[in-house]
Amino acid sequence: MCGVLSFFYGVLRNALWDDAAEATSGQFARKLKQDAEESFPSGVVGPYLSWRFSYLFVGTFFGIISATLGSPWMTQSDYQEFLTRQLPQGVPVERFSQLISTLRGIDLGAWIVALLLVLGLLIGGVLASPNLAMMNIRSSRRAVWCTWLIGFLPPFLLFLVLPLRSFVDWKGISADVCAQSIKTTLALPGSQLQYSLNFLQRNDALEESMSGILDSHRDWCLFQGSDWYESFFNQSVPCIWLVEDRCRDQLCGQVSSQQTAQCLMGCLHLTLSQNPQMKQNVLQVFENCDADSASRTYSAASHVADLQAV
Repeated sequence: MCGVLSFFYGVLRNALWDDAAEATSGQFARKLKQDAEESFPSGVVGPYLSWRFSYLFVGTFFGIISATLGSPWMTQSDYQEFLTRQLPQGVPVERFSQLISTLRGIDLGAWIVALLLVLGLLIGGVLASPNLAMMNIRSSRRAVWCTWLIGFLPPFLLFLVLPLRSFVDWKGISADVCAQSIKTTLALPGSQLQYSLNFLQRNDALEESMSGILDSHRDWCLFQGSDWYESFFNQSVPCIWLVEDRCRDQLCGQVSSQQTAQCLMGCLHLTLSQNPQMKQNVLQVFENCDADSASRTYSAASHVADLQAV
């Protein structure tokens, strides 16, 4: 294999240039120098045309390789699979479907631009070949200029003007994250948050901002928008966790040993099921709760850590 490559390299070297980087000797260099001296006796134009044709020839070769390897069918960029691995639980990849389609279109457009670059270099190289160079100096130069513009302007204008962020459903993603956070929080061990919210809702004691949260998490999140975190974690929920902890401190020590574990895991449920008359007292505690003060003590992160420690 190496011998075959060496053979072809020797043939090209003898037929084209001794050194393609300098392009000052070889058959092409001699031909261009001879033709140039007939119109330009300075002796500078010939080596320049030889060097120029050398670089256009090499550029076209590597352009073909680049366009071949960079085709969408060769790269097979699977944006959907990548996003599926990166997105958190609860956020469907469909939220990025429009962005994925746009990126695939950009990949196809970039490949078309690469093909046009190869075509432009090929045209410029043909016009700069020894047999045509003297007759098409300006045409070859214009072909190279146009090729440069094709390679520079479309990508520059595309990424300057195209708002890629607008192709993502950010509102839907925020609602998905919100709904998943609520679902995870309601399922925390050691806290009967859903029972407490149901209790408050049945007794018309649930804050207005929390209305509808138990019917559909996502609909509530969409309605709240970017304020969902403040409404959920910094208002009713800290008060519920505060009341649950007070219930454990005051009542779980008074129950039988057989009910201790049940009390620690669901004090409000146990208390209200055994003593329905305590309902008004519990509602009064909720009503007197200072959400700002409770949120400083019962932030989402600190409460999760406490529950996990239990």
